[in-house]
Amino acid sequence: MKNWKKIELFFMALLIVIMLVAIYALSTIFKEYHDGRAAYSSLDAYVFLPPEPTTNPVNRQPSDAAPSEVPEETFELGAAPVVDFPSLKAQSSDCVGWIYSPQTAINYPLVKGADNDFYQSHMFNGTANKCGAIFLDCLNAGDLSDQNTLVYGHHMKNGSMFASIVGYAQQDYYEAHPAYWVVTPDQNYQVSIFSAFLTDTESDVWQMSFASTDAFGKWLDTMTRRSFIKSDVVPTVNDRVITLSTCSYETENARFVVMGILQPAS
Repeated sequence: MKNWKKIELFFMALLIVIMLVAIYALSTIFKEYHDGRAAYSSLDAYVFLPPEPTTNPVNRQPSDAAPSEVPEETFELGAAPVVDFPSLKAQSSDCVGWIYSPQTAINYPLVKGADNDFYQSHMFNGTANKCGAIFLDCLNAGDLSDQNTLVYGHHMKNGSMFASIVGYAQQDYYEAHPAYWVVTPDQNYQVSIFSAFLTDTESDVWQMSFASTDAFGKWLDTMTRRSFIKSDVVPTVNDRVITLSTCSYETENARFVVMGILQPAS
């Protein structure tokens, strides 16, 4: 009986240790989420967001159409955010822009580091945090001048960072959010989305430049054909593409990407 009692006490102690470790791990995760939200929310002081646009019904029916017919809806992106880049750069010299998608969680600074590892585990201001940052591929030009600019962000379980872009697997989500803003110190860009799909780390999605316009055109056609969504946006070889990427969990190296064309705003 004494041996059974000892075994029982051992397993009770082991269970308590496991519970304490689990509680500690969860509290660490929640703290990082909280610290991440607080850090990025503090940047609101440097960004003026215009009133969010709405999807407005517009009657496109002929004048003799039955009045009971439901009008189509059109999306209006609204004005670009106004960003205080000198203040942001004082916090991080790696800051190259700002990305803003109305009516979503995407409202973050864009950074470009010396490699593609640092900002996976560090926030915009360099503080270690698993939320990371929204960052350009280190091999891309910081002025978005490449034919394809790659932008990475974590798929956070609390919906922050780039978690929301997986919504573009659905046509109705795309129709509600067909465009977003990328603002740099030199130019405001409206990004019109033309493709969204699941891929992997070995895909040709990650190509940044092309040997010829013909090669670029064939690549654009391939990217468009893979799309889960239908878009009226047709990219040309004269366009520049920006590709948003986040982890997906169908396979070990799965990535969900959303591709759009950069259109300078007047």
